[in-house]
Amino acid sequence: MAYKYGNLSDALGGNPGSRVFRYQTDDTAVVVEGANYFDAAQKLLTVGDAIMASMDLDGTPVLKNYIVTAAAAGAVTVGLQVTAAG
Repeated sequence: MAYKYGNLSDALGGNPGSRVFRYQTDDTAVVVEGANYFDAAQKLLTVGDAIMASMDLDGTPVLKNYIVTAAAAGAVTVGLQVTAAG
């Protein structure tokens, strides 16, 4: 599958680089985490924005959080949010 523009929404507002977006898709995490997945959203996303993604909604749903690490020249790169315990 591919990124669907209507499935990405600005959940909280805020300034570029500190916004939180919600994204819902039937795509699996492997697909969403693949290269070029969010490229079509480059005009909307900026470095530092967070994406809360609900994925595989037609299978075994999973929620993962991503951060935009690069967004320029039609390309978007996201990284999986990693948190340390404690």
